[in-house]
Formats: sequence, C-alpha cells, structure tokens
Amino acid sequence: MRLYHYTKASYALETLRTGHLKVATLKNLNDPFELLSLTFETKDERKIQRKLKEFLEPQVGLLCLSRSSSEPVMWSHYADCHRGMVLAFDTGPEGVHPVSYRKTRKPYSLDVARHAAPQLEPVLLETLVTKSSSWAYEQEWRKFIFAKDWIPKDGPNMGAQGPVKLQFYDFQKDMKLVGVLIGPDCSTTVSDVKAALAAGQLSASVTKTRRAFKSFGVVRDRSGKRASP
Repeated sequence: MRLYHYTKASYALETLRTGHLKVATLKNLNDPFELLSLTFETKDERKIQRKLKEFLEPQVGLLCLSRSSSEPVMWSHYADCHRGMVLAFDTGPEGVHPVSYRKTRKPYSLDVARHAAPQLEPVLLETLVTKSSSWAYEQEWRKFIFAKDWIPKDGPNMGAQGPVKLQFYDFQKDMKLVGVLIGPDCSTTVSDVKAALAAGQLSASVTKTRRAFKSFGVVRDRSGKRASP
C-alpha cells in the first residue's frame, strides 16, 4: 500500500538523514474533536469520555499519512504552502487504518454504574479513526505508535520554558521509503535530497513537482530533474 506524508522541507531532510519520522501525539493534533466523535447524553458519561482521552494521550501516537500526494490543500496546510515535501512509503495493511469521515457525531450510551472500559472497548478504534467530514480532503490513514516505541528528542528551544520533547519512530521497522516529492515552491534541490538519503543510507526516487495545468492538483514535473540514487 502506498501512503504519503506531507511535511516541511527541513523536517523531511532530517527524516531522511535519521530514518526517524515524527509521531503526532494525541494532545497535539490540530482537530479539537479528536477522540470526541461519540456523543453522550449525561455529564457523567462525558466525564468518562474525557478521562479516556486523558488516559490515551500519553500512551498512543500517530503517523499521519494520506492516500493522495496531489491534494493542493494538503500541500498548503502540511507542506509549508507548497514549499515542503511529500515522502512516499510502502507499507503492508497491518497496523494502518483508514479514517472515516462523518457529518454528525455518533450517539452512544454508557451505564455509569458499570466499569467503563469493557463498554468502550468495542468503539475504541472507531473513536481513534473518526473525524468530521470537513477533514475528508486529507484522505487520511493512521498508523498507531505506542509509547514504548517512541524515540524522544528535544525540539526547538522555547525560550524560558526550555526545549520541548518531541517523539519519533524508526519507520524502517515496518515501512519502506520509496519516493520523495519536492514541492512546486520548494528551494531544496534534488542534490540536497540525494545527500540526505545517502546520509541515512536510504534509497528512493526523487521527483520535482508542479501545479497541474488543467486541474486543481500537484503533479510530478516530467520535465524537471528526477533521480534514483
């Protein structure tokens, strides 16, 4: 299965050099309705839902991937306004899940007198892979990365607060990098990408992209430089 990861150019180069892909932790995702796709009638039920969210946040992270490499809104939102890159991965179906998109949140009920965990278990995966239909353009697939597999690193220095701790995953465990797409407005060269691949002892095709002439999409620039180290 071919899946794509949109990112800034500097992050892409670091990923190629290290073989480590950034994990999106649940508390830092940009959708405020993450894990809130179910609706409950009572305050006590909603309290249980919040506790479940708080329980999962430090334990589960995501690799956020897409089925499409050509969506211009994705290039804008996640690849630095077309100045970034898209990394193409091949992976088996195990461990990756398509996101379902709904126009409305799904009603659900809990018996608050009983232990909540067995009641929530049947819908736990559903809550992790359901989002509003407003996000459907992402064509998202998710790979869950649990805390035991996280590789912590210091992120940018945040002034008086000090550096933030970011989490990464060694994607070579179960994913194969097969391509690097350089954004239409990206200043990074094919040679830069090839050097990063060499530093990480990786091999993948490298392709410049452009905005399509007859559609709203980002496509491979067949007239540009392409290299397969």
